[in-house]
Amino acid sequence: MFIQIPGATSSTYTVTNLTQTTTYYRKAVFQCVSVNSNTITLTVSPNLPVSVSIASDKSSVCQNEGIRFFVSNKNNQGPSPTYEWYVNGNRVYSDVPFRPDDELVLSGWPYANNSSVTCKLLSNASSCLSNNPATSAPIIVPVNPGTNFTVNVAITPQRYPFDYCVGELSFTANTSHPASTYYWTRTNSETGTSGILSTSQTYAPVDFQPGDFVTVVAYVSNTVCMANTTASMSTQPINIFTDIPGQILSAGENRCVGSGTTQFIFRNN
Repeated sequence: MFIQIPGATSSTYTVTNLTQTTTYYRKAVFQCVSVNSNTITLTVSPNLPVSVSIASDKSSVCQNEGIRFFVSNKNNQGPSPTYEWYVNGNRVYSDVPFRPDDELVLSGWPYANNSSVTCKLLSNASSCLSNNPATSAPIIVPVNPGTNFTVNVAITPQRYPFDYCVGELSFTANTSHPASTYYWTRTNSETGTSGILSTSQTYAPVDFQPGDFVTVVAYVSNTVCMANTTASMSTQPINIFTDIPGQILSAGENRCVGSGTTQFIFRNN
């Protein structure tokens, strides 16, 4: 049933705030004659809500560790949507080339602990949209403090106290994580610290002197998630026994071949 629109008495009529599908026609009245126009139906389509959700490939990250964020769900985005990424409200871009706009890929996380990442979606689905542009719920990124890199020195053979003969001992560096490089030095009470004597995991000195000790500096292979990248350790001073001179006191009497053993007695000078 048609009803007359109050106040609509001119030759034109502007429709505002239309909430449902409505059909219109115009009646023209001239003296005793009235003429009805054709009808026009305006169809009201519901607004399409735009939304976007994001996810990441890690729940936490180490400082300078890579991380990837991506759009996990989207609604009414249209054929050519636009995505914008933000960290703590500031616009950011992927630093890895050739990534799609619906991803944020960072080769190293440079931001503070518990920083917030969001994505804004601008839809081009139609003119009947709501919540456009849409912003995702934030992802809070905890930053791990990192793991300590340590090194210990094992002495072979194992002996306590540290009393060894010349040429019988070696040192091995054991690290908490794989190491790329080892630097061994030796310290003497008279000559001081030497230069680098070995870059291997194991160092076997040939000219150790009484009271010398060694120091190893190790460098971790992979610095990601490490609180420190180098570690060092020094041994205690090592007591080295040098050759002990002696003096023959008695060789016993002369013997013929096969007649017995000659006894030798030594005394320390």
